[in-house]
Amino acid sequence: MAGIRYGSGLPVELESENDDSGNQQDAHKEPQVQPISPAILEKVNFERGRLRPNFSLDFAARFRLWERDQRQLSLQFDVRNATDRLNVINFTGLFSGTALAPGRQLTLQIKSRF
Repeated sequence: MAGIRYGSGLPVELESENDDSGNQQDAHKEPQVQPISPAILEKVNFERGRLRPNFSLDFAARFRLWERDQRQLSLQFDVRNATDRLNVINFTGLFSGTALAPGRQLTLQIKSRF
């Protein structure tokens, strides 16, 4: 089994450098800037104000090792994001910050039914 996931990219809302709040007390403070990886910044299209599209290729295989009456033993192997592509889901979101999809994930399961 194979699967493909594609996302066209969410809009990005960037903070304005001019704060119109009129708060004079915080005007002398330096803004706290957290460094962002260049690899993540490459996934943001600042001109369009959107994230670049994301893509994931997934595979799964299941093998029945043993079966008798109502009992069976099977083995399942899954690969998610097989290309190990960096996928940015959200960039500097108000509630979640920057969200990244997981990299390549391998899963091996042994299932029994009795």
